[in-house]
Amino acid sequence: MQSDPEAAGRPLGIPDNRIFAWCALAYVAAALGIDTLAFYEVEFVIDWGMFKWMGKDVINLIHQGGAPFEPAARALEHTTFHSFDVFKFLAWFLIPFLMCLPWMDWRAWGWARWKRSDWYLLGALLFVAVAVVFSIPFLPGIRHYYRPVDLPLKDKFVAIVVYATWTISWLPGWEFLHRYLLLRSLQRLEIKYDWLIVPFVEALYHLPKQILETAGMFLYGFLATRWTKARGSWLLPLLFHLSIELSLAVFMVGLFS
Repeated sequence: MQSDPEAAGRPLGIPDNRIFAWCALAYVAAALGIDTLAFYEVEFVIDWGMFKWMGKDVINLIHQGGAPFEPAARALEHTTFHSFDVFKFLAWFLIPFLMCLPWMDWRAWGWARWKRSDWYLLGALLFVAVAVVFSIPFLPGIRHYYRPVDLPLKDKFVAIVVYATWTISWLPGWEFLHRYLLLRSLQRLEIKYDWLIVPFVEALYHLPKQILETAGMFLYGFLATRWTKARGSWLLPLLFHLSIELSLAVFMVGLFS
């Protein structure tokens, strides 16, 4: 994909400061590293599993606050907030968002820089996302990794809402962390092939998982980051990634089976 000719005059959306850029790179490494250690509950120096902050942990903490906080705890209990990944939301989205807020390139959040062809691309990608997910049963290396669960119909819809809540807690942060903070910090440092580093970071995070998923993430990151750099928008990758995850949710609960 050719770079947008207007890119040279586009605001970078982070401070004009190389120290900030290096700190941002260190932050991305820490946010992904701590999450990985927490997921595998590694005990090295400290018990990294303590960073597995889920919605249910927040609810329990609110309960411990006593009577004044009970209404808030009860309100959250009546939602699917238990599945909300609080650590990822904070570390991948909220903190990076606040880091960039004073210099935010708000046009990167929308379609103002899109070309007409990008809308056709989005439509094609949404179709591809659904097709890829529902082809899982025909993929020998991955079909045993993702298998639909057998649930009553009423529970299937609840499961989709729970999965969607979990997805919303981490997916916007994943995209913002990589295709805004990381990419733009690399650009600020004027590192050669800056955009190519992003998919390597994404693949490295997925490396302990299934090899096809790691390869797929690298391919996705390669194309998504190249497009993001050319257009100065992270919206299309966000929508495509979201469509994959929601399609996966429908597939995993066997809604149409």
